[in-house]
Amino acid sequence: MHFVAPPADFGGLAERGGAGVSFGSRSLKAMNNDDRKRMGACKKTGCMACRKEGYWACALPIEYHHLLVGGLRVGHRYAVALCPWHHQGHPLRFKTIEQMREDYGPNLHDESRAFHERFGTDQELLDRQDDAIGVARTVIPGRPEGKKSRCTRPTKRVERPDGWRA
Repeated sequence: MHFVAPPADFGGLAERGGAGVSFGSRSLKAMNNDDRKRMGACKKTGCMACRKEGYWACALPIEYHHLLVGGLRVGHRYAVALCPWHHQGHPLRFKTIEQMREDYGPNLHDESRAFHERFGTDQELLDRQDDAIGVARTVIPGRPEGKKSRCTRPTKRVERPDGWRA
């Protein structure tokens, strides 16, 4: 197997200060020193999806994707490194989205099912990440008791007036 690095400038993200900008967190608690060390080590390994495809020396800015259980983040420990394309679907500056899909495969943001079919389940991604940084594998926990998913909100039943057509 040969390893090829994708182009270094991924859509001009390096010019804009990288892709790791966050506008808030849905995690339950703030990052501690161990979490920061893990995140740094993960980002040094490169994108887990690119590595699976043979782009081992991914020179792109790396984002930290927190894995979800029932729509909730389960903590900073349960996260994997992904490039901007595989995480949020940001294409290279000189490629169309269709070309990116053809060359690099699906992205998690737009095509979650296809992404997981090609690159593995969340647990497989986490196992690959743990192996890459040289730590013991961890199992993603189930949804905490009493926590409801943010993806499924209760809906109100609306009574329709007589004669109303669908």
